[in-house]
Amino acid sequence: MGYGAKNAQNAGIGESIHIEDANQYRGGMDQERRRSNVRTLWQILLAIIGVVAIVQELRKPKADRTWHGKVFDLIPYDFRPPTVERVRSTYWNPGGPVLSRKVFGVGWTPNFGALSRLVGKARA
Repeated sequence: MGYGAKNAQNAGIGESIHIEDANQYRGGMDQERRRSNVRTLWQILLAIIGVVAIVQELRKPKADRTWHGKVFDLIPYDFRPPTVERVRSTYWNPGGPVLSRKVFGVGWTPNFGALSRLVGKARA
């Protein structure tokens, strides 16, 4: 019989509480590990989509490269240098959609102007 089994067998009430605390702690670690794995998977997926977008642009004749568009006609990308106007219209456009294409990179970003409009309507 191993040391852990012998101690668990002879454990009193105080020791059993410590074993339960350890099990809860271990469960929390498993949950953190899962979150970390999901986060890593998401980052890898975004990197792959970014590479696909760059390859998509490089396959075009040099004169036709715009460095913005959509991957698979679905996921937006924009690799142009950001401008003040694009930043403003992306992050604060009350008349626009709640999700806008990113100012730089792959995917979408929240439009805080549209979100504030929706919150204002919900309060009214």
